[in-house]
This record gives sequence, structure tokens and C-alpha cells, in this order.
Amino acid sequence: MRSLSKKLIFFTLSLFLNTSEFAYSGNPFEIEAEEKIELSTEDYIAIQAKLKEINIDTLLEGLYPTTPPPSFKSLKQFWVRCTRGLRQTLINPEKDCYPVKDLIQVGHGGKNCIVCCVPFDNCAKLGPKQKSRARMSSTILAALEKTGFNGYFYIFKGGFPNPTGKEIRYAGVPYAFKIFMMLEAAKLGFSSVLWIDSACLPINDPTPIFETLELHEAAFLSVPISNYRSNLIFPETRKLLKSLTGVDVIKNPHVVTIVFGLKMDADSAKKIIDQYYQMVRIGLPFLSCFPEEFVLSAIINQPELRHLLYCNHSKKLFGRAKPNEPDSLSTKQQRKDAGYFFYQRKY
Repeated sequence: MRSLSKKLIFFTLSLFLNTSEFAYSGNPFEIEAEEKIELSTEDYIAIQAKLKEINIDTLLEGLYPTTPPPSFKSLKQFWVRCTRGLRQTLINPEKDCYPVKDLIQVGHGGKNCIVCCVPFDNCAKLGPKQKSRARMSSTILAALEKTGFNGYFYIFKGGFPNPTGKEIRYAGVPYAFKIFMMLEAAKLGFSSVLWIDSACLPINDPTPIFETLELHEAAFLSVPISNYRSNLIFPETRKLLKSLTGVDVIKNPHVVTIVFGLKMDADSAKKIIDQYYQMVRIGLPFLSCFPEEFVLSAIINQPELRHLLYCNHSKKLFGRAKPNEPDSLSTKQQRKDAGYFFYQRKY
């Protein structure tokens, strides 16, 4: 994927919306914000207000199929995922919640870093599910220490990862923050960085994953091609991703980003990040039920990067309870005994 000129971006957006009546002028999630790395309380309050002013309901309604297939996700489910960035709470002075960045040495420390970031809460009308992210993230450190891991844990609570000062303009792009957070760790000198979702509890020492990063430059779990995934992405988003990368995300392995790692100074990582940022600047490629996963699936399934999907330990990055299993200590122990590095808890 070559760098997108403004003319090509405009052409791409025209293709994306060629069947709609929308008057489109740019990234629907982008906000005006001063380009600076360190953001003040006043900055965050202003940014949060701007995000909450954005309404993409009409855009989503226009993209939703007139006659969706029987298993196609509901418009409400698409809305929940696609507006995640617009509804996040970056700061809440009324509840004395201010952004915190914690870089914590684990064991003897070292060159490996695990990262995570969580908002303070989410939209009340969605119920308590999203509000448990911060609570779950608070248990990661003790569990990581228990595994015997030597390295660092870097977590942002509230706020937003803004490694170059430009990312805050795109805080509304759904689920774009994972790569941004990894770059925050790279700024501190960590070359091998592992992202974990807040629901992931360390159950085995993840050092072997970092050894894989040194040799293979990436650690991704990919799942087989499945027609079911066509029910999780707008048809126009699928077309847009194919026009940008040449990859049909429904006809290639799907990249799961619950746990994944990159050797940040490797050429392959730089290519992924460069293309990812181009997608972020457009915004529209993230309109799906798995926003960052479909974007990364499109990027990594390109011929020059596809080899990154096949590495040691990829199938053991994380385990979880099956639909008919309880999310219990017994289930967690079974996954630990099976050699998984992280256990994804249910919200």
C-alpha cells in the first residue's frame, strides 16, 4: 500500500460513499486539537466535549444493508462498536478521575514491555459491561508478577495514548488506540512490545512470546477464513479495505488483537504502523464490529507481510472459556495447564 495522497483519499472516500446521499468532507471521527504530546486537564475536557458532539448515526444507517442477511449483526451492535471512541471517558474531574500513566517494573525488569490502556468508564445506557475494564486492568500487575515475568508493564488509565502529539485528533476512531499505546512504549526505548486487552489475566510467564518477537518480529493470533465474518463488517468497509490493500478481509485469515506483539524497530512493524496510520487518517476503514482487527487483517494479509501470521506460540497467546463453560477458577487453571499465556475473562 503506497502513501495516500489527498487526491487518492478523496477518490477513495467517493468510492466508499458512492451509493449514499451523504455530503462527505473528511474523516467523521477527526477533531481539531493542538498538536502536542503532553495534554493538560483543560485539553482533555475540551477534547472529550468535542468527541461527544460527533454523531455518526446517519452515516451508519446509510451503510447498513437495506436487506441484511439473517445472521448480520444489528445496527445497534454496529453502533456500539463504531462509537466506542466517541463515548469514552478520558477525564472526569467531578469524580476526581484524572489521566494516569504508570510504567511499572516487574521482577528484575528488562527490555520487554506489556502495554494496556483503559478509559474511566463508558456510556451508562449500555449497562455495566464496559465499566468493568478499569477494574479488570487493576488485577493484571499482581498476576503478571506471579508468573515470574521480568520486564515492564505500562498502563494508561484515562487519557489517551498520544506518542507523536497527532493521535489525539483521532481519539474518536474506534479501537485505534492499541497501536498508539505500543508506540508510547517504543518512545521509552522498548523494542519488543506486547499489547493485552484489559480483560486478559497473565497465567503463564509470557517471556517466550518476546523471544518470538526477537526472531519473528511479530506475534499474532489469526483464525481461519469464515463467511460468518461477513456479518460483522459493512459491505462498503470491506470494499474500501480491498481497494486500499488488495486484500478481501472475508477471504483471508482474520487477525485477533486481544493479545498481539510487535518488534517495534523491525521493518515489518514500521510498514504495518505506516499503513495503519494512513487508515486512521481516513477513519472509514474502522467502520465494522471489529474495527482495528479488520484493518490489521487487511494490512497483514498483504503478500509482503503475510508471513507474520505464522509464528511460534501464536495459538497460545490467550485462552478463554468456551460458550458453555463457566468463567471460573477451574477454567482458568485448565487454560494455564494447557500452556496459554493469558486468560481472557468475561466482562
